[in-house]
Amino acid sequence: MLDHGSFSLHIKGEAGTGKTTLALELVNLLSHKGETYYLSTRVSPSRLYEQFPWVKETMPPAKILDAKRETTRPQKLTPYSFEYTEQPDFLQALYSKIKEAKVFPVTIILDSLTALKANLNLAEDRLNVETVLLEICEKTNSNLILVAETGEPSRLDYLVGGVIRLERKIIDQRILRELIIEKIRGVKINNPCYLFTLSGGRFTCLEGKTETNMVFTQIPQPVTLTGNKIPTSIELMDRLLGGGFEKGSLNILEINRNVGIKYL
Repeated sequence: MLDHGSFSLHIKGEAGTGKTTLALELVNLLSHKGETYYLSTRVSPSRLYEQFPWVKETMPPAKILDAKRETTRPQKLTPYSFEYTEQPDFLQALYSKIKEAKVFPVTIILDSLTALKANLNLAEDRLNVETVLLEICEKTNSNLILVAETGEPSRLDYLVGGVIRLERKIIDQRILRELIIEKIRGVKINNPCYLFTLSGGRFTCLEGKTETNMVFTQIPQPVTLTGNKIPTSIELMDRLLGGGFEKGSLNILEINRNVGIKYL
């Protein structure tokens, strides 16, 4: 879909879920499929290179635009500065950048929408800047990827073509990262959930279908007490125990951490 233009994607999640890493991976993925620009509204390009050294190999500075709002006008603007003071200035600068492109489609990744609206003193619940951004990309046949610093549902989800939510959970003192595809317009989503890792500063999805919730596929039959044994309702375990647990006994089951959810 991103190969043809006019597609919009909303990436959202709380702090530390991996949104910026995913956005940079998308820049890397799309770098050979047209012009791709990464607009950083929070950190400078030099800081991004420090945090993600692998970015230097695939993305030149011209692809990473500094879209932070300066409190004072800089003495000297660099070719990678994205100067603006009000919403019209930002939108005009973005439109000019798209029109200057020599290879199409153009993909604009805005990281983050939340910071941009704070810089422009715009209310979080108003969609005026998002609506204009979507209109610009539709008229220029460009792609738009918006990164938001919240995982909550929003009205923007109804306007864009796709919605991806990132989650970070701590289970048994370990971090579990999950990518959830909430919406891809015109595409059937067979598996909406994928586990991923940020090891080495890269966004890597783990192969295979993920199962993060316990599902009981069979309801145990009522236990029938016979003799001095209490059946467990699990045929293999009953055979190992000689028919079940001894009446009045204390039994301790140790479950290894690597045992799958189905076995639990």
